[in-house]
Amino acid sequence: MRLESGAGVSSAMALLLRFHYALVLLVALAGVLVWVPAPALAATVARPGIVVTAVYVWQIAGIQLYHQATLADNSGWQPGLLAFLLLPLGMAALALLLAPLAGAMLLLGALVLLYQPERAPSLSQQWPAAWRKSRYQQTQLLAVALASMAVYLWYGD
Repeated sequence: MRLESGAGVSSAMALLLRFHYALVLLVALAGVLVWVPAPALAATVARPGIVVTAVYVWQIAGIQLYHQATLADNSGWQPGLLAFLLLPLGMAALALLLAPLAGAMLLLGALVLLYQPERAPSLSQQWPAAWRKSRYQQTQLLAVALASMAVYLWYGD
């Protein structure tokens, strides 16, 4: 998979895409490191991976809400988006309070829910193609890393 470089978007959005990839790669690293044969390391690595994923979920939801707020005077405003985004935001906050296994599973659900508004035709047309492609890639990488953590924490302990 070739990571999206941010061509065709503003320089601020390209920088944001790179920052998001850095967060995603940190979680992917945590998803690999939990499999190192040291049981004490797994819990130590899983917790920061969950925190970084929660930060990612909050940031993406915030960007979506900010983008919608800038469209408030236009016809692109989606009034139900705020109510919908409260669910992944709440799930990400709750994941920080739970055990690493439950947190990873909850964040998997939050990631899937967070990606759904961008799949809606009325919302997907508002974002540049590079943003949509990178969000798809980031969601895939995060889901695989979180699933790896969850599998190890379920069976490895």
